[in-house]
Amino acid sequence: MNPFIKRFLNFFLPPVCSICGRVGGESIEGTICSACRRQFTPVGHPLCTLCGRPFSAGDSHLCSRCLERQPVYDLARAGGLYRNTMVTAIHGLKYHERVHLAKDLAMWTLNHCAQPEFPPQAEMIIPVPLHQRRLKERGFNQSQLLGRVLAKELHIPCDPFVLIRTKDTDPQVGLSEIERRENIRGAFAVSPGRRSRIEGKALLVLDDVMTTGATVEECARTLKSSGADKVYVLTMARVE
Repeated sequence: MNPFIKRFLNFFLPPVCSICGRVGGESIEGTICSACRRQFTPVGHPLCTLCGRPFSAGDSHLCSRCLERQPVYDLARAGGLYRNTMVTAIHGLKYHERVHLAKDLAMWTLNHCAQPEFPPQAEMIIPVPLHQRRLKERGFNQSQLLGRVLAKELHIPCDPFVLIRTKDTDPQVGLSEIERRENIRGAFAVSPGRRSRIEGKALLVLDDVMTTGATVEECARTLKSSGADKVYVLTMARVE
C-alpha cells in the first residue's frame, strides 16, 4: 500500500489490536499491536531435534521421551510457547470467531519455527480435522484457515479433506498423556478418494496447539498407514 494512503487511513481509521483492543498502536498485519506481539515467546534452540520440545539450557539433542518412545511423525516444530498473548490470540481465533488472526499466527509461526531446518520440503499441508459436530458448532476449522495462509506462502497445496475425523472424542483437556493417546486412538481416517494423493508423499500436518502430541501423532499414524512417506508436524504453539 502507498505509504501516504496508509497514513491517511490510519489517521481516520486507526488500527485496533485484536488482542488488547488498543487503538492506533503499531501493528503487525494490521491486527496485533507490537506490545502484544512482543509477548509471543518463540520456541528456539536448544530443543529436541525430533519433537521440538524446548530445553532451558544446553545444546539441541533428542529428548528422553523421544529416546524412550520415538514418535510416529518424522519431525515436529512449533512457533511459540503457549503462554501470555499467544493464548489470547489462539483463543480469539478458535472461540471468538476472530478468523483474521489466522494470517497473523501463521505468518509469525512460519518466521519463528526454528528456521532454517523447518519446514522441510513437504508436498502438501494436511490440517487436523474437526468432527462434523464440532465443525457445525464452531462454523470453521481453525487449522484449515491456518493451512490456507501457509499454503500460499510455501507454494504447496493444502487439502483439508484428506483426513476425516471419524470419532467424536472427549476433550483432551485435563487428560494425562496416556489417556490422551487412548482417547484419540482410531479417531481419524483417510478419505477413500484422497488416498492416491498422499501415497509416497511428504506431508505437513498442521494444528494450532501441541500439548503431548497425541493428536498429531495419531494423524501421522493414519497417514503413514495409508501410504504417506514422511509426516512433519507444525503447530502455532506448544504447551510447556
